[in-house]
Amino acid sequence: MGIAYGPRSGATALVIQAGRTLQQVLTDNGVTASYRDIALYNWGTDDPRAVNRALVELVGCQFPAPDPLNTVLAPTPGSRGILNPVNWGRTFATGNHHTVVVRRITPGVAVSITSLSTFFGPGTPVTNCHIVFEIEGRDPAYSCQLNVTATSGRKYGRALDPAAASFQWNGMLGDTASLPPQTPSTSDDGACNVSIVYFKDAADAGTRLELSPFFPRWRTAANSYLVDPASLVVQWSLIGTDTARAKLVHGQIQLYDRHNRLVCLSQLSAEQCQAASWDFSLYPAIVAGLTRADMPYRVQVQCHSARDAPDGLAIATMPTQVPAYAYSAVQFTGFNVRNDVAPNPPPGGPWYLGHPDPAVDIAQRCDVMKAAIQTAVNHMSCDPSPDTLKVFVAPEFFFRGARGAYPVDQLDKVLETLRAETNQPKYVDWLFVFGTAIGQLHHESAPTQRSVHNGVMHIVQVQTSGVDQNYFTSDAAIVPEPGWQLTHAGGWIPIRGHSAVAEGMAMTLDVGALALAPGPARLFEPLVVLATSVDGMGNPMINVDARLLSNVSLPTGGIALGGNRWLARINGAVYEILYIQKPHQYVLTLSALASFAVGQFVSLIEPLSTEIFNVAMVQKGWHSGTPGRLADGSLASALVYKEYISPIDFKTGTRDTFHEPTGGGRTVFIDGMPSRSVMPLAGSRDIGGASPSVIRRADGVGSEINQSGLGGGCVLTINGVTIGLEVCLDHAVGRLRHFYYGPNRTAQVNDPKVQVQIIPSWGMSIGGGTPGEEVSVIDNGLIFNVDGSRMESVLRAWNHDYGCDTHAAMRSMVAGNCNRSASFRSSGVDYMKCTHPSHANPPRASGLDPNPRFHACGLSHAWYQNVPCGKPLQRMGVAIVKLGTVAFGANWIAAGFSVPGKLDIFPTLALPLPQVVT
Repeated sequence: MGIAYGPRSGATALVIQAGRTLQQVLTDNGVTASYRDIALYNWGTDDPRAVNRALVELVGCQFPAPDPLNTVLAPTPGSRGILNPVNWGRTFATGNHHTVVVRRITPGVAVSITSLSTFFGPGTPVTNCHIVFEIEGRDPAYSCQLNVTATSGRKYGRALDPAAASFQWNGMLGDTASLPPQTPSTSDDGACNVSIVYFKDAADAGTRLELSPFFPRWRTAANSYLVDPASLVVQWSLIGTDTARAKLVHGQIQLYDRHNRLVCLSQLSAEQCQAASWDFSLYPAIVAGLTRADMPYRVQVQCHSARDAPDGLAIATMPTQVPAYAYSAVQFTGFNVRNDVAPNPPPGGPWYLGHPDPAVDIAQRCDVMKAAIQTAVNHMSCDPSPDTLKVFVAPEFFFRGARGAYPVDQLDKVLETLRAETNQPKYVDWLFVFGTAIGQLHHESAPTQRSVHNGVMHIVQVQTSGVDQNYFTSDAAIVPEPGWQLTHAGGWIPIRGHSAVAEGMAMTLDVGALALAPGPARLFEPLVVLATSVDGMGNPMINVDARLLSNVSLPTGGIALGGNRWLARINGAVYEILYIQKPHQYVLTLSALASFAVGQFVSLIEPLSTEIFNVAMVQKGWHSGTPGRLADGSLASALVYKEYISPIDFKTGTRDTFHEPTGGGRTVFIDGMPSRSVMPLAGSRDIGGASPSVIRRADGVGSEINQSGLGGGCVLTINGVTIGLEVCLDHAVGRLRHFYYGPNRTAQVNDPKVQVQIIPSWGMSIGGGTPGEEVSVIDNGLIFNVDGSRMESVLRAWNHDYGCDTHAAMRSMVAGNCNRSASFRSSGVDYMKCTHPSHANPPRASGLDPNPRFHACGLSHAWYQNVPCGKPLQRMGVAIVKLGTVAFGANWIAAGFSVPGKLDIFPTLALPLPQVVT
């Protein structure tokens, strides 16, 4: 070649066949020029890195080879192609003076991030963010800047030495891009966009390319996880001056897996550099190569100015603080602690251990819980792998207070307080079940006074009014019926009629009514008799449209909680309501013979009762993403409501009569009231629940899939792991079994099946369910019970083995009886049936006790072996031996616990692949 190339306008474009290397393309086109001439003529550089960048962004290829001649090309629409160089063929006359102006082609500048910590933070294996970058087209007139932007909007920025090409960022963020930084990004900042900016003009230093959170999401399927195509869209925006933004005309997008392997890359146009989205789902080959095991996937977007730009600009952005959330194993920790009733409480209480002030009691118990989870996460047996989900479970009733339950509006303080601890990077792979909290809602108008329901109040908006016409107009949403009244400062005014008008609904008032000013007003809809009839026993029946009863526990089928019935007051007379049915309207069967007329006013008088909220609180550790959601779209926290009340849940619960179908025994000692009627939360299938007011199948249930985290359902899918959570008695009645396997199951096709079954309890065990229905997990699934009464944690793996519910170590592949020594556990102590003569009643001088009783005998006691357990073995799977026990608890009594607690830590177990309902 000569000293200069000829004009590009005279060059011939090469024919490029997809799938051919650059060397093969040159050969196919008969090019005789060298690689150096090809590179300099087309791109102004022969540096392999810069040439490969040009092949990606200007020609099209997927995976550059170290030697550009071996890079396989894949031209894209709009590709600039490759030109065959031509010499400058002009000749010069001899003997003359000639001036030749030669312009040097400059390759331009570019920057790429070659290494960036995926996840870091205090308490994690990587405490600093390690950033390595590479600059192309170095120029001493250029500067380098690091800009970090968190999802919270907080920033960090500093100048970098281009020659160093690496930096250790300690995760500190400030309110402005200034030095020094102010506070660490350790709680609610989520993913951070790390940008490296290479620039000549100082005004370009603040240029940022902000990536929206990118996190492929996975749907459970049969033995696999399927990527959700909708989650494969990358979005970004370019922030900076108009001048800076206009400079960025070339770029590329790269996708990396957890091993920092390049999965794919593609060119970006000038328009896409400015503000764009990129949809990986449009490329089937890429989608087919994505696997959950290679999470997290991260993108890098690079944009830069064109070659020959006088004031070049380049930027590369990549996210950090991206968790994997691709769990293949689980490790359980059980928090064994006994929350108890107060021994010998004085008159007036306290009746349960704890502080009488709910706020103080919650704070104290949260401190204990924080100390327990800190101990667990820092323990040497804790599996540090991000592939292992660490599950921490506390027992039922951990939060209840000295009065037996907290006011229901106090319960949200528990998760709020504990989130301050769990919102740290070291808890990113932890799932917490903080036991349960007990809330109460008294159904009364005032202490010891029944609530009276006379009707429904509707809020309307008055548009116009007039005294002469005695009417007003409101919105058309409310259509009044006879007997409705308007309320205002002057009292009650009956509505005499109504008609539709242009403004909405015109309502005629009594003569002499005052004019109303435009604005809000209230319309009262009274309860009235809509129809009358009699039942087969001659009892009067009335129909009422009592929508207010739809979420109130009703005495269906003769149920009367604590023996107290709802009452109906009509014309001053009060009648007991014997039965309530709900075909379309509520049909009330009354207790006394009487006749009623349609249109008569009815008041419903509710019995004094307390609604019980027993709520299991679930919370995932540190997260990023939208509020209430993790980065993969999973729930960040959830509430699971216990459906059934047990007599052992409260002091003085009447065990013998508590479950009578009439509800007459449903009284407990709560909030200072020694015999208070209690009812389950609305929607429960337990006695006194609202849902039984609708005739339904005996074991029918609604969906247990908890989508919002607030609905109370007991099936949660968090980070791809499906968990079934049954609180104590809910396990005994088969809440999960009925949903998935009952004759009237309501689980739908493609609903995820349970991989992990968790049972926080007080007085329940895995074997406490119906024989043959104890386990609701898929094969090789895990069942974990943490019981406060026994102060024991039991973990089983479902392999269809038989075992003893009392003696976890007892294992058999066939049915039979337990041959271990008879015993039971309470408060962490094993009580053995001992025949020692000193344990006889009365003690014997010698000889075995023929009627042995349980005693707290040590296992070294020789006499206990004479009494076998003999319990029938149950099919519950193999029990897992714990790694160890950590004693815990210094001042437990003051915090409301009767016995110092401990942590049981179990080994890591494989998580079975997901299954769905078919």
